[in-house]
Amino acid sequence: MVLAVSQSVALLLLFVVLPLVLAYVIARLVQWRSEPFPAELRTSTILRDGDSAEGELIDWRSPAQSFLDRHPMVTFRVAVAGREQYEIRITQSVPRGVLRHLERGMTVPIRLSADRTHGAIVFHEKLTDG
Repeated sequence: MVLAVSQSVALLLLFVVLPLVLAYVIARLVQWRSEPFPAELRTSTILRDGDSAEGELIDWRSPAQSFLDRHPMVTFRVAVAGREQYEIRITQSVPRGVLRHLERGMTVPIRLSADRTHGAIVFHEKLTDG
């Protein structure tokens, strides 16, 4: 059995319908394969509801930077001050202008999750370039 369609319909199917269907299938597959991330551990939730603390920047790295990315993801190693000093890794997006103002050993305000295993750095407006 041969299905006859006009050239314009064939092009519409090939370049519009097929990519949309494939995108939907791929998105559902990725969603199905990914682990659920608890809302209470999201950076926005920690910044809003987390416990205030101070930390000392040990170092940071930003994998695969692009000059087009205005808020690259950066992984920080931070020594959390308190009764017992301990180290955590914080990964969050950071305005590019902030990165040039960071120095090793500087004290930064942070927010911590209730179990104190996850955190987020509070970047003040004075560190950003606008």
